[in-house]
Amino acid sequence: MNITAKNTPALSVSGLSLSIDQKQILDDVSVTIKPGECVGLIGPNGAGKTTLLRALLGLVLPDSGDVIVNGQCLAAMTIKERSRYFGYLAQGALAHWPMTVRSIVELGRMPHRHPWRDLSPQDKTIVDTAMERTGISEFASRLVTSLSGGERARVMLARAISVGAPFLLADEPAASLDPHYQLQMTSLLKQQVSDHCGVVVVMHDLNLAQQFCDRLIVIDAGRIVADGKPDDVLSDGLLQSVFRVGSVRWSEGGTSYVVPTLSNAG
Repeated sequence: MNITAKNTPALSVSGLSLSIDQKQILDDVSVTIKPGECVGLIGPNGAGKTTLLRALLGLVLPDSGDVIVNGQCLAAMTIKERSRYFGYLAQGALAHWPMTVRSIVELGRMPHRHPWRDLSPQDKTIVDTAMERTGISEFASRLVTSLSGGERARVMLARAISVGAPFLLADEPAASLDPHYQLQMTSLLKQQVSDHCGVVVVMHDLNLAQQFCDRLIVIDAGRIVADGKPDDVLSDGLLQSVFRVGSVRWSEGGTSYVVPTLSNAG
């Protein structure tokens, strides 16, 4: 399989349902995601966001429905074939083993190389670029365990970027980070969006979702209840019915902001 810049596949799920321990987690979910957009998956705790992300990656198998990427059923692909389509940043994916930063980022090239061969010049260039984009080139020779939490998060993002896949999926990448690193991580993810790459990110911070995402998909009780532009999706009615909160809103410099509040909540 060779994914080139001229081949920009769509990622879609159709009629996806999934139960875990006889509990319905996803219920008849259908959605299509294309490169060129930053899509936020939002919803209350336990809504099914992480499970949907894992289903898109083929890490969990649905009871019914299909995941299709580039016109092919994900279930029919080998693990190596799947891994070429996705860069993945798991929730809390902070490295705790004593490897150099560069060695960890190089792991992202595994889907494209023989396990016993050295990286090609092209692989090395891709790794260099991923490290430059995330601002970690200066840490290349340091052990990842010597870095701060925010710096480690950027290392793991660089590893996901180095896959060079048409889709980058991230599960709450800003969780547990301070405000500076939350903004930095979200901004770095947004920067990966291009005509040949799309980003799907699970988020809880509605204000970050409003600012950085091109499109929001709202999941509640395993079903998609809204899908559209942030300004349209984050209505007062939806915030009350799905999140049980009110909001304070304002605009500044052409950017809209929304802060959840218990006041005015239904």
